[in-house]
Amino acid sequence: TQSRSSAASDVYKRQAVGWFPEPDGIAITGREGSKIIFFSRQKEGLYEARLKADGLIVLQRAAN
Repeated sequence: TQSRSSAASDVYKRQAVGWFPEPDGIAITGREGSKIIFFSRQKEGLYEARLKADGLIVLQRAAN
């Protein structure tokens, strides 16, 4: 099985060059326009992406 840090590094090795909104979250795209990772909207301003081996990346909108 893959370790948490290894699963996360697989995502980080790919260069993100764009993003687009989806009805239920945000998709981060690579050079060819393919999705690298999807962040699911949990609530307004809070998004989570689940990685292999129970990894989790959280994006939260900063307060103004």
